[in-house]
Amino acid sequence: MTIITDFKAPETVPAMLAGDYGPALGEGLWGRTYDLGDGTVVKLARAGGGIGDGRDLIEREAKALKAFAGYQGADLSLPAYYGHGPLDAEPGGFCRWLRLGKITGTVFSEARYLALSTANKTQLSTELGRALADYHRLSEPLASQCPEGEALIAASRRDWIIGQVLDDLPADEVILAKRLRGRYRQWLTASPRLVWAHGDVNPSNFLWDAQRTPDRPAIGLVDFAENGWDLPAVDLAHWRTLGWLDQTLLDAYGQAAGHDMPMEAVHIVGAINALIGMVLDRRLDDRDAVGRAEATFRDCLAAARLID
Repeated sequence: MTIITDFKAPETVPAMLAGDYGPALGEGLWGRTYDLGDGTVVKLARAGGGIGDGRDLIEREAKALKAFAGYQGADLSLPAYYGHGPLDAEPGGFCRWLRLGKITGTVFSEARYLALSTANKTQLSTELGRALADYHRLSEPLASQCPEGEALIAASRRDWIIGQVLDDLPADEVILAKRLRGRYRQWLTASPRLVWAHGDVNPSNFLWDAQRTPDRPAIGLVDFAENGWDLPAVDLAHWRTLGWLDQTLLDAYGQAAGHDMPMEAVHIVGAINALIGMVLDRRLDDRDAVGRAEATFRDCLAAARLID
């Protein structure tokens, strides 16, 4: 695997961004993606949308895509990088573009998961566990780039987000969030295994090919905007908060990675994920989602022994 440090974005890309892309492949808090019909897709990002700045997230994603250089293994495929840059006057409030390779597979979703049979859920757990272990192995040649100690905390996307949401919380939840942040920092700085995590493995950020063939990986990961050096457990956080994390996934990951996933770390990053979701759902005034996030937040805290 090589790290691309001098990639030149194709000059044709900015000229292509004239607002007429055809049907959107996907829509998220930060932006929208389109199939350009030539084996590549373009992502358009807004400056605002969630917590932070979409311009920063595009830079983070581009860095990860360059580093992993369109990887394809037996269990996992990642998009190739084809350039990124600014937008000055794009309709819809978009301010950045990122062009990447299109990978095979069917876009996943929460509705698709809920419709799966028990056998297919087991299959997905097995294949996702193997794919995440494969992805985490890509970090090993890059380990010298991982910061340490206070520099690691300063670079942590999750630690930064906790700091950003504290003002949104009532006093009792601020206490819990600070307690959670302290335990997360302990795990982060003491862990013998850190990886360049995807950071946002949720149902809309991967593709799954249930009818895989020997020459086509089952799992494709997309949307690396939340990536960074972190605990391996970060890439199970959404599965923990959704209630989908089963022993099959944990066993598949452990067998492929050669080590078990520490469950306290899973509960901690699950609590952080639930905290972020709780704040965003409150901003959107989605009361049902807020209730679920609050319950999950406290469940994860209790499982991590941060509350009784």
